[in-house]
Amino acid sequence: MTNKTLTFFDILGGRFSLTPKELLALLRDRTTLTYLGFVYVLLIVTDVPDLWDRVALPVILVVWALLMCVFHLAVWVVVSGFAILQRRFGPRIWPGPMIVLCSLLPAVLTGQAAVYLGTGGQVLIPILPGFFYYWLIAELFGLIYFRYVRFHVDGAEPETAPPPDTPPPAPEERRILIGAEPVPLARLHHIEAREHHVLITIDGQSITHRARLGDIVAQTGPDDGLQPHRSWWVSAGAARDLTREGQRHLMHLDDGTRVPVARTRLDAVRVWLDSHR
Repeated sequence: MTNKTLTFFDILGGRFSLTPKELLALLRDRTTLTYLGFVYVLLIVTDVPDLWDRVALPVILVVWALLMCVFHLAVWVVVSGFAILQRRFGPRIWPGPMIVLCSLLPAVLTGQAAVYLGTGGQVLIPILPGFFYYWLIAELFGLIYFRYVRFHVDGAEPETAPPPDTPPPAPEERRILIGAEPVPLARLHHIEAREHHVLITIDGQSITHRARLGDIVAQTGPDDGLQPHRSWWVSAGAARDLTREGQRHLMHLDDGTRVPVARTRLDAVRVWLDSHR
């Protein structure tokens, strides 16, 4: 037996995980025993196999107790078998309804034999006519346990399958402060310093703020843009090429703006343009 965790899916698509060792611990837990006691009483009261008119009450009590014990022992055996298969073939999601189906057959056979012996051979309950109905009842009680009761036993909530092709969350938009106003960095085109103000071009619109260009540039990085002149900052997406007109060098932007390039920054601008084209 291995204690490697197994993952199962139920009839509604939910998932739950446990090991054979955890299953034994669950069956010994007081909350689980209380729930099984409730199921035991409910099975006797509802009388699915129609025993009340044919079998004495003490026999009915023994039959249901024996049936439930055999069923849960069979569940542990089947889960242990899945654990051995997982150790051999690797992790996978196992069918939970298969546990109930494989465990229910020996339990029903045991219950049938107990009724037959308890009535001295006078009552024989057929298996096939009601077996599917027994399976649905067992699935229902198992579903209630693993989705609601087990949470109060060990704090484990059932797993649900993640929605397919879930898109990753969109990255948070970077913003920089210009004056006291946060501005999306991706929308900035270029900034020109004019005395105590800056002229900001955002998506083709120009806005004036009272701010220092140096404080704005300090919030950006080399991949965001560059400062070709002490009075200008240009975003990486706006810069196009570098030309010379007489003694001046100018940077051409995609909106037609021509930005002066300081002679002391000319080599740095050339290197930056070559690496970002």
